[in-house]
Amino acid sequence: VEWIKVPGRPLSAQANSKKSHIERIRSCGRQRFPTPWSVSLSVQIFYVFDRRSGHTPDLDNLDKLVLDALKSVAYLDDGQIRSRKSERLYCGEPVISSANIMPPASELQKTAQLKKQECTFIGISDALL
Repeated sequence: VEWIKVPGRPLSAQANSKKSHIERIRSCGRQRFPTPWSVSLSVQIFYVFDRRSGHTPDLDNLDKLVLDALKSVAYLDDGQIRSRKSERLYCGEPVISSANIMPPASELQKTAQLKKQECTFIGISDALL
């Protein structure tokens, strides 16, 4: 599994300021993927939000932005994705997940619960989740 950590508040495909977030995802992805994979893939995404007033985007809209941003960076086409799972977590709360795969060394736990940093963790694997 290759993990990408994208700092900053996760944004959805409907967000007004999505262009800079897309570039941030692409930049973080390029650090892990020198060339896009051409095989069938599974994707696991964890969105870490601070609980503040305002709208928290729907998971499908969050996923759309991430998956579109990683096209031609981590994979050639999002048609290669055979399975995906995404979860929304909140800063300062214990990470409880049904995920088969988790970021290494509990980085997700440290970021979400202790550092209380908004971010997105994206795991990409050529194994079925």
